[in-house]
Amino acid sequence: MERAPLTDRQAAVLDFLRSREAAGLPASVRDVQDEFRIHSTNGAYCHLVALKKKGYLQSNTVGSKMMARGLRVVGDSVDAECRELVGLWRGLTPGDRELFLGWVRRRSQGAP
Repeated sequence: MERAPLTDRQAAVLDFLRSREAAGLPASVRDVQDEFRIHSTNGAYCHLVALKKKGYLQSNTVGSKMMARGLRVVGDSVDAECRELVGLWRGLTPGDRELFLGWVRRRSQGAP
């Protein structure tokens, strides 16, 4: 089943969520609001709801309430081993983190 196309803004939000998840700390609604200079949390939440409806996100819930930082990008090819390694390397400098994430991306695409 093919997913609905994303707007440019939705694609940017999804990329931001992926980068935060890969760094070991999933983004919150407030993080999205701050990153994209959205004036209200409701505006940021609407972007997340749209991504969820289009099948790009799933949320962990307790009852009917969404868990804090409970959003997960659906269908990413980074395997569990790489996610664990990224989590262990949270203390890297920003430059080293980018180098490491590049390695993770290449590995997820089948490169050695």
